[in-house]
Amino acid sequence: MSRLLASAEVIIGLAFLGIAIAKLSSARQSYYTARLFSGDAQARLDKFSIVFYELMKSLNNASGTEKMQEIVETTNVRCVALLNYVKFEIANGPFLDDVPMRAVRRVIRYLAVLLTSLVQNDAEDLQSGMGRKLFRNATLLMTVIEHASHHTFLLKDCAKLRLVIESAKAKHAEPSR
Repeated sequence: MSRLLASAEVIIGLAFLGIAIAKLSSARQSYYTARLFSGDAQARLDKFSIVFYELMKSLNNASGTEKMQEIVETTNVRCVALLNYVKFEIANGPFLDDVPMRAVRRVIRYLAVLLTSLVQNDAEDLQSGMGRKLFRNATLLMTVIEHASHHTFLLKDCAKLRLVIESAKAKHAEPSR
């Protein structure tokens, strides 16, 4: 009887030891997975930042309405891609809690600077359907981020971008003289 009790004690002890080791390795694996996801998300957001920065540089060198139209269209396409990426990630987890805030803030600031430059260059294409789509998609992006975030600085950056969008809409809503 005592051998049976000792055997049961050993088996239960080994089971608890196995569970403890599994928990430790699971926590470590979770940490590495979170780091991998964070790095990938930061790289993707940095690519968007680079595209917006390159568009801003090409806007400064642009001459002619065809080039301006191309910049507005490309900005809209990249804005939609960013919106879809952020919506997908937010729908699948706490994206804005897992990603470095500086990467998110950087992409928002570059988009704001690009839209400001477009407005200052008085791009006629902003009055077209493509310009309205760009403003609508940028507004949707800010709305999605604002609803999913509780980071003060990120919300301030979104508010600044929203002001740029609203002032651009107001400027281009005025009748042409």
